[in-house]
Amino acid sequence: MMAAEAAVLDRAGVGRTGVIAAFARLGVQDRDVVGLCLVSGFTPAQAAVGLGLTPEAVESRLAAALRRLRSTAPGIPPEALLAALRSLA
Repeated sequence: MMAAEAAVLDRAGVGRTGVIAAFARLGVQDRDVVGLCLVSGFTPAQAAVGLGLTPEAVESRLAAALRRLRSTAPGIPPEALLAALRSLA
């Protein structure tokens, strides 16, 4: 984990395991799109090829998946969630 990402989690009082648990509560399609775009750093166009979707569909699914992720982890600030997910790679 990068120092900046660890600092965001520390300020939020959130452990990385809490973020991983929230990620695990997502459905398979949500985990796929979040994993490809945020964890692996793929662009929507790149993720679309692997998922058999259009880039626009990937963007839409990613936005919806992030809403669901935030709802599964209401005590974790959005920036802490994103920082932790990016650190999983």
